[in-house]
Amino acid sequence: MAARTLVNGACILLLASGCAAEGRPAQQELDEEVRTSEAELSFREQCASVDRDALMEGFGTVFGTTRNYDHAGCRHAFVIDFVNNDTDGGTGGQPDFTWNEALPDNQVDCERASILVYSWDSDLNGNPLEAKSASGFWIAGFGGICGGLDVWMTPAREDEVTRYAVSARQGLANGNYSKRKVKASFF
Repeated sequence: MAARTLVNGACILLLASGCAAEGRPAQQELDEEVRTSEAELSFREQCASVDRDALMEGFGTVFGTTRNYDHAGCRHAFVIDFVNNDTDGGTGGQPDFTWNEALPDNQVDCERASILVYSWDSDLNGNPLEAKSASGFWIAGFGGICGGLDVWMTPAREDEVTRYAVSARQGLANGNYSKRKVKASFF
């Protein structure tokens, strides 16, 4: 029994120390990547007050960005206003933001890919309602495929405008990144 407890304790210690499965970055590295990404598209920036890039209205709408998005007050983001004109008393659909290009075809590029999404309600007071990000993860089976580049947000409220600032990024070996296309869908 004591040997079993010792083994279990060692496993917990290894997990708590940030070790990771072979080929997967440690949790500490992922946390640092998220902190860096959040700093680039910061809560303190004025994404709520810049001109929008696109207006989407109603359930079932889909929009795809180009790679040429940026704002002086909302760096490296594409800004979408979604008008929920649902009249049945429900929400206006589940917002989904996905990578809209060929997925990275190797583990290194996959694990350097990410999507960031922030949302604001119709008063656009500068304080985001929600912030989510997703990083790519490599699935080794079937010759390898990149997964995880998909962000689902809280459904938009009826008769309100919700603003989204979204950015898809491919990390580069030198520590910089390049922007990628994003698809926004409301279902």
